Amino acid sequence: MIDRAHWIDKAKLVKFILDCQDTENGGISDRPDDAVDIFPHLLWSCRDTEATMIKKIATDISNMLNNFTPSNDFDGLVGMGAHLKKLEPLLRLGSDEVRMIGIWGPPGIGKTTIARFTYNQISANFQLSVFMDDLKANAKLQLQQQFMSQITNHKDMVVSHLGQRDLVVWSGSRIIITSQDQKIFRAHGVNHIYKVNFPTIDEALQIFCTYSFGQNSPKDGFEELAREVTKFAGGLPLGLKVMGSYFRGMAKQEWINSLPRLRTSLDADIRNILKFSYDALDDEDKDLFLHIACFFNSERIHKVEEYLAKKFLEVRQRLNALAEKSLISTDWGVVRMHSLLEKLGREIVCKQSIHEPGQRQFLYDKREICDVLSGDATGSKSVIGIKLEYGREGEEIDISEKAFEGMSNLQFLRVYGDSDTLQLTRGLNYLPHKLRLLEWSHFPMSCFPCNVNLEFLVELVMDHSKLEKWEGIKSLRSLKWMNLSDSVNLKELPDLSTATNLEKLNLHNCSSLIKLPSLPGTSLEEFDISGCSSLVDFPSCIGNAINLRELDLSCLPNLVELPSYIWNATNLEKLDLSNCMNLVELPLSLGNFTKLEILILKGCSKLEVLPTNIILKSLKKLDLAGCSSLDLARCSIFENPVILQDISGCSSLVDFPSCIGNAVNLRILDLSGCSNLVELPSYIWNATNLEKLDLSNCLNLVELPLSLGNLKKLERLILKGCSKLEVLPTNIILKSLKKLDLARCSSLDLARCSIFKNPVILRELDLSSLPNMVELPSYICNATNLETLDLSNCLNLVELPLLLGNLKKLERLILKGCSKLEVFPTNIILKSLKKLDLAGCSSLDLAGCSTIVNFLDLSGCSNLVELPLFIGNLQKLQRLRLRGCRKLEVLPTNINLESLDVLNLGECSMLKSFPQISTNIRDLDLRGTAIEQVPLSIMSWPRLDELKMSYFENLKEFPHVLERITGLWLTDTEIQDVPPLVKEISRLNQFFLKGCRKLVSVPRISDSIHSIFASDCESLEILECSFPDPKVWLYFANCFKLNQEARDLIIQTNSRYAVLPGTQVPAYFTHRATGGGPLTIKLNEKPLPISTRFKACILLVDKGDHDACSEKKSMRVVVGCKHKTESLYPALAEHLYTFRVKAEVTSSELLSDFKLKSDDVWKIGECGLVQDLEIP
Repeated sequence: MIDRAHWIDKAKLVKFILDCQDTENGGISDRPDDAVDIFPHLLWSCRDTEATMIKKIATDISNMLNNFTPSNDFDGLVGMGAHLKKLEPLLRLGSDEVRMIGIWGPPGIGKTTIARFTYNQISANFQLSVFMDDLKANAKLQLQQQFMSQITNHKDMVVSHLGQRDLVVWSGSRIIITSQDQKIFRAHGVNHIYKVNFPTIDEALQIFCTYSFGQNSPKDGFEELAREVTKFAGGLPLGLKVMGSYFRGMAKQEWINSLPRLRTSLDADIRNILKFSYDALDDEDKDLFLHIACFFNSERIHKVEEYLAKKFLEVRQRLNALAEKSLISTDWGVVRMHSLLEKLGREIVCKQSIHEPGQRQFLYDKREICDVLSGDATGSKSVIGIKLEYGREGEEIDISEKAFEGMSNLQFLRVYGDSDTLQLTRGLNYLPHKLRLLEWSHFPMSCFPCNVNLEFLVELVMDHSKLEKWEGIKSLRSLKWMNLSDSVNLKELPDLSTATNLEKLNLHNCSSLIKLPSLPGTSLEEFDISGCSSLVDFPSCIGNAINLRELDLSCLPNLVELPSYIWNATNLEKLDLSNCMNLVELPLSLGNFTKLEILILKGCSKLEVLPTNIILKSLKKLDLAGCSSLDLARCSIFENPVILQDISGCSSLVDFPSCIGNAVNLRILDLSGCSNLVELPSYIWNATNLEKLDLSNCLNLVELPLSLGNLKKLERLILKGCSKLEVLPTNIILKSLKKLDLARCSSLDLARCSIFKNPVILRELDLSSLPNMVELPSYICNATNLETLDLSNCLNLVELPLLLGNLKKLERLILKGCSKLEVFPTNIILKSLKKLDLAGCSSLDLAGCSTIVNFLDLSGCSNLVELPLFIGNLQKLQRLRLRGCRKLEVLPTNINLESLDVLNLGECSMLKSFPQISTNIRDLDLRGTAIEQVPLSIMSWPRLDELKMSYFENLKEFPHVLERITGLWLTDTEIQDVPPLVKEISRLNQFFLKGCRKLVSVPRISDSIHSIFASDCESLEILECSFPDPKVWLYFANCFKLNQEARDLIIQTNSRYAVLPGTQVPAYFTHRATGGGPLTIKLNEKPLPISTRFKACILLVDKGDHDACSEKKSMRVVVGCKHKTESLYPALAEHLYTFRVKAEVTSSELLSDFKLKSDDVWKIGECGLVQDLEIP
């Protein structure tokens, strides 16, 4: 692309071209994206005759190009327009300067395609242009010859020698080069570089579908498969193209059969392209590449530097070199490698020893690692890294005590898990002394291996371990990071005095720790002892921790006051004291923390006042949620907070501290639940940078001041539950407002809310439970960017305006419970709508509803007789709920909703025909219908996993159904015995027997049962069944005739939750008390594990207000020993409720009590606890 002449050195330009080429592909390539692609408007000029000739050629070509129009070959490519738009500022087409632009990115990301598209779109604006790709390691003359032939349209152009000043580039020219190596651009002065990023998830899916289906979206029935394959490609356009072409024309089953191979291996075409980049690296960089691919992908850079400091010189510099070659990225301080490059690296390591994994550098395959560590195979000195991930499922793994003895060079060991599947039943004799990273989650031994030398260890992670004590550990001079969190049995730590470089120590929830060893104070930067509930003495060494930045002391019940020496940590930036429920005050020396940015005091319910006359000038976040005794009026701490994060639940708050008026940098203010707050002072609106204001459930708040309009940056305003708020300020505009929540503002007059005058920015609006709203104000439809509109339970809403169609970006429309809504606007299309909830809209005519949704809820539409015609058009519909549509008689049979996953027809009592609207349903609920015929075709539904049905007399005539049923309902029947066929339902996990008033006994049923509901079976006496699932839920409410054997079975079963009639807590619960306790359990009779599970029992009685009792469907109880809550459902008098409690036993006795969250209707008659030894 050339205009006027501008001299440059021809030889230098050609050298630049060859340098780029050699770096990109090693000099050999058949693929455009591996080459350096150049389309300069360049012209050779040395002598007058040659100049004359070129002038003529230029004129001829210019005449031809005047009629040039861009090709439409790129019409089907995804995202090209967006790339060109980002390139335009770099191209600056209106400028006369000569510009060189680099397009930079990893192999396969589409650099050449972007270059071709750009060339196609802009080359018509230039007199001459050339596009060169497929460059090989040709000699310089050959390269010049190729260029001249293309620019002059002469195939046999000969260039005999390289002149020193032969090449002319006109001013206004543009030279665009693609390369994956950023260093080449810098070396040759290319300062305008466009980095090609990976496409978004949606764009990646479109690219894949273009090649696999010939369209930009998946074909019906292939949606999930297409998304899964797109994920395997990791968003790399080359991978998407290759995989899309591979799957094109395949049947669905062929796709499914191909997936296992794709998860673990690379396509050959992709491998060959990616390996060019790997082969071009030197040996050291190749080794670093393999370390990242096999072990350190997605690791923080500073940690990788420490781990590899003994292996590589200048680790950071080498990481930068790999990043420049687009083989990794280092954004946000994290090393990340693309999944396809990771697969390449792992394949290379596998080829180091195909048949003997123990001879490779890295082991990461679970099966191969288990073979090596269990003793079936042996590791060697070659192994430097092992990464084992295991889960709850699968066979138990038992590692040999000699597992690591042959691996003297092992430096990196990671064992991830969340269960007891992995065992060391014979102990562990040896750990390699060269270890630099030891991460072993859920470490199964109670003692650390003796006499282990870990002098090179940089990081130790053993969270959720079973460790109780450490013995014989030697020097830890290299240790920087140590994490033993949630090791609830840990009684003591090793001597850490030699860990002079320790920067971070995490002991969160080590609830058995009574004291801490001496710590090296000066190096420590982060210290977490939250949840160490047995800790009595605070480590005095913290007084020397002059570099400490973060200190977490939350959930320490023994902490009454902070020791004075803690205030020597003058560099502290974050202090967390949340849920220190016995903390009464903070000392004046809090003012020493001049660098403190975050102070968290939530849940300190006894804290009455903050220190006065101090200013924390660096404070950005203050959390006082639940500080119910705090008097904020006397707090001067708020001088300059950026985020007054949370004062929610401060029920004593009446007057607001005046110093808030000075908080000009305040961004977030949460006052939710401050029930005594009547008004906000006008000076609060001086906080002009406020972005979020939460006033929800301020029950006495009557009005907001006019100065609300000062908050020009306010994005979220939460007013839900402000039931006395009558009007919002008039004549103000919150131009930045994105979310407004007015739910349950029952006194609010929306007609007078001028806050909506310019609602273009608004994204989310909640107007639910507004009883006075009869129609939706039309001005709301001016919020053209609205994505969510919640109008649920607006009981008097009659109609929606036609202007609703203006909401082109609306994705979620919630109208459930609008029982008077009669009509949906016709002739509108909400093209972005994904979820439409019309549950309980019993008066609604559905004729005008949108057809582009993936979740449609019509539950409770009691006048619905048949589904509207548009249902057949909902090809993206995934969930359809029609529960409680009691007049629905028939479903259409001539449609197939390919995407339908969940269909709920429960309580459609008039429906007699089996639904035939999709064969891809996974979860089908037919309980409470009149269906008594089940077609054999249900056996061919490939995804059906959950089938819930009501029992009917002829069910035994459909044996094929018994193989599919997972939930069976026998409700309000006259049966005296459970039908024998129930025993044949092998997959039964939910069994409902509600209201079977003549039923006397329940026989043995499937062992897969995880919930049984037998409420209101007033004749039920005998239970012949058992419940082996430890997570089973047992409901026997109002079954008053249960015999003692049945009651004992329910009480003593290892269940998650149970309800049964009773008037006193049974003796089975060895510790009992009247009321809610407290219960004191003496532990000196026999020792208990530190983390012990108990079964609790509550007897619920009412206070005599029977009308109030009948309105309460459930009640929540707070368990004192763990401060957890449990829901008691249904809330019934003279009933027993059992549930599990996990307690931390840290002393000679355990104290627990039970309190109801609301005690206006119910009370606890008795309570009890028993240790549950059977719970896993």
